Amino acid sequence: MKFASIRFVFLIIALILSLHPPAFADDEDIARIDKVESDVITFKDVQVRFPAPMLDGWEATGEGTAWVDIRAKLLIYTLWGEPVVYCTANWTFKKAQTNNSFVSTIKGVGTYVPDDIAEKIDLYSVDLKFSPSLFENVWVECDPGIFGASGNPNVSFNIPGSPNWDDLFQSNGFELSDAIKRAKSYYRDLLKTGKVQTNALHEVQKAHINLYAVGEWLAKRDQKIAQDKLDQARTRQNDIPDDPEKEISEADIQNLFETTFRAQRLEHIKDRFPTDIPENEDLLVREKSLSQQIASCPSFHQPDGFEDAPDALVAYRACLPSPLDELVDFSVGEGNDYRCGYKDKHGKVVLEAEYTNCSSSLNGIGLVKKIVGTREISLPIFGLCSGRCSSGTVSHTTHTENITKWTIINSRGQTLAQEGNAADFFGFEPYRFRFYDGYLVLTRKENDVEQDFVYDTRMKLKMSLPENWHYQGYSEGLFVLQSNADRNDGGEYLFGYYGFDGQFAFDPIEAKDADPFEKGLARIEFSDGEVLYFEKNGRYVR
Repeated sequence: MKFASIRFVFLIIALILSLHPPAFADDEDIARIDKVESDVITFKDVQVRFPAPMLDGWEATGEGTAWVDIRAKLLIYTLWGEPVVYCTANWTFKKAQTNNSFVSTIKGVGTYVPDDIAEKIDLYSVDLKFSPSLFENVWVECDPGIFGASGNPNVSFNIPGSPNWDDLFQSNGFELSDAIKRAKSYYRDLLKTGKVQTNALHEVQKAHINLYAVGEWLAKRDQKIAQDKLDQARTRQNDIPDDPEKEISEADIQNLFETTFRAQRLEHIKDRFPTDIPENEDLLVREKSLSQQIASCPSFHQPDGFEDAPDALVAYRACLPSPLDELVDFSVGEGNDYRCGYKDKHGKVVLEAEYTNCSSSLNGIGLVKKIVGTREISLPIFGLCSGRCSSGTVSHTTHTENITKWTIINSRGQTLAQEGNAADFFGFEPYRFRFYDGYLVLTRKENDVEQDFVYDTRMKLKMSLPENWHYQGYSEGLFVLQSNADRNDGGEYLFGYYGFDGQFAFDPIEAKDADPFEKGLARIEFSDGEVLYFEKNGRYVR
């Protein structure tokens, strides 16, 4: 009886655990999207340090402080069972101060900065720390991307990130439990409400501000004031009589001294600030990197405001490979009996071996040759004749032949587009079908001019390549392209590395073969057998 009671208790516990909804998509429900979001959180009066010369000119020393408000929203979703973090923000400049200057965007307080000058202030390299709950000593770090102008209601320019589970939450405590299990446990707790606590301890971990535009405006303003005072002093100086016999008054002497002082003061202000404001290199590099990432994900559209952020994040899922689609090819038979199909990562047959040609992997889409019918072919037989044969008579036999077409399929074997009727989908009938490194490459040919188009695993156009250059591979943000014409008798071709900006990373090179970049280096082989490794700037190492 005692053991029966124990078994009953364990049965109840098992039922309770089985009814608890998973905190994220598992293998049986991988397509579900779990959502945890914050409201718009305001970080008020954030203090940002900056070098004093930004406001006071090159001779200044020390630091100044700027005060800004940042409004941000955090989203933590699971897409295909993995965490995706997205935060976006906008901001407002309030004031800045050094030992010598005070500026403000609040009218009536100190030196008021005009709106057109405030719009030129850059807030950048910001890291936000969100504490999802009131009591757990864990947080999520997020970079909100490129901010717009101060006071602009549009949200920052950014793209979601996909950290591993063990990198999702940060903690300054000593935890003995497994990091992945711990992160999933935190996320499970958050899913109970689907919210990040607004009144938890959220912080701005770091931020930088560029106030050179304000400093330049201050210098020009002070220069104008100094010029006006110099003009006034010179006017008074001109009133001094030229008659040497007339005594010069103390006021006249004071005017002479003031004119000299005002002239020196004006020259000092002119020298205080450069004619050219230095470019913000960090901001330019970050903006270029984000632009390249967004260009590689056509389904993601930058939201205009906080309310659009959830839809933008859901659309980002189309750029992530689905574990459901991670299939590899297998084959049976040989010769005319050869057939291929696809298995999942566990070795289970997902698509039966019914194709005559298969791309090596199927991740979202795959390229196969599909049997679409049969036809009878009559073949002549010479030298065989039974009965009465007339001169020149040839016997015939019939042969059944499969009709195959290049076909683009998904992980369920459904036809997405097929050779001969693909124009409705792509806008042209492909001359050639290829599948490289998980990308579908279609060639359009018109009047002997060929052009390759690269599509991702969601059948979205990723890149239109230049005419008469063929896709050879892709990695680390660059396409490997080969010219379609020989360059010399040695069988060398022109190879180039083409980026999302529509430019070659460096001048194309005559070579026998070229590989995609791997860890910053690309292997290029020449017809004489020499092999060089090139960096992305065109420099090479042997």
